[in-house]
Amino acid sequence: MAHYLSNRKGIRMNIAIIIPTFNRYEKLEICLRNLITFRASSSHYIEIIICDNCSTDGTDHLLNEISKKNSFIK
Repeated sequence: MAHYLSNRKGIRMNIAIIIPTFNRYEKLEICLRNLITFRASSSHYIEIIICDNCSTDGTDHLLNEISKKNSFIK
């Protein structure tokens, strides 16, 4: 995906990434760190929306902490 988007010179795209999750703290943390890095190197507007289904493994805490530092994560 990153390669395709970077080849579209002069076009700024709006991208929404929606991630449903349930008790995936560790995998979600890795995924979000990678998406944050990708967004930092992209000229596109990227919004990330996480739908947590009442996780009990601390996923909600992770999302609260990351979204405080990154307003594009909701």
